[in-house]
Amino acid sequence: MKAFGFILRAASGENVRLDEDAMMREAARLGFSWSATFFEDDRREGNYIRMVSRIMREGVDAVFLPAVDHMSEQDIEVMATHCDVYCLAEGRRHPRAVGDRSA
Repeated sequence: MKAFGFILRAASGENVRLDEDAMMREAARLGFSWSATFFEDDRREGNYIRMVSRIMREGVDAVFLPAVDHMSEQDIEVMATHCDVYCLAEGRRHPRAVGDRSA
């Protein structure tokens, strides 16, 4: 099972690397193979769009977020049409919509 991580730099502040490490550890604990971390800047959306494109192209099983404030609720719902979304700080898992495996 393949996983990506997504970090909004403004939300992590100085903890970017700590957040990435925590996501990678949790993914490994759950049996995922870490593939990439995408870092987003508030001023542009390039890495978010690249991540979504790769999810659709490669069939990623999960996206990990350090916390829910790294992605809008709407984006989390959209992401969950393609893969599971894990929000570590809140201990929340948004499961992929049943029967949906868009690629």
